[in-house]
Amino acid sequence: MRSPTILLLLLASFVGLSTSTIYWKNHVRTVQNQAGLILFAYRHKDAPLFYSLVPNSKEIEEFFANHGADIVSVEAQEAHESFGNDIYGVITVKEKFRAYHVQVELTFDASSPTGYIITKGHVCKTENCKYDNVRY
Repeated sequence: MRSPTILLLLLASFVGLSTSTIYWKNHVRTVQNQAGLILFAYRHKDAPLFYSLVPNSKEIEEFFANHGADIVSVEAQEAHESFGNDIYGVITVKEKFRAYHVQVELTFDASSPTGYIITKGHVCKTENCKYDNVRY
């Protein structure tokens, strides 16, 4: 009599853990898609696409002006959702001999091709962006 109860509890806990893992990975995928499409728009000089993804981020525009030609890849490292449904993430931007870490805030926007726009961005001073004391 006890074994079915224990099995059901174990099954419920595994389903709960797997759902939360998948949920977290969706945010990383969202940040990765956003970063990849921004890089694509920059490389193909598609200003309307670029500004539909990053409408008002002066720091990111300056970063691309200084480093855009040397960027080899972009990779989302982490992401989480806030209570206001914004997504906060960290992207690693790799050049041939150097890597930069960029903290971003994505806000839902139905007019964006990805469904999100980057409303804030910050190039971190260290590898661990948590020590930059940036609060969005």
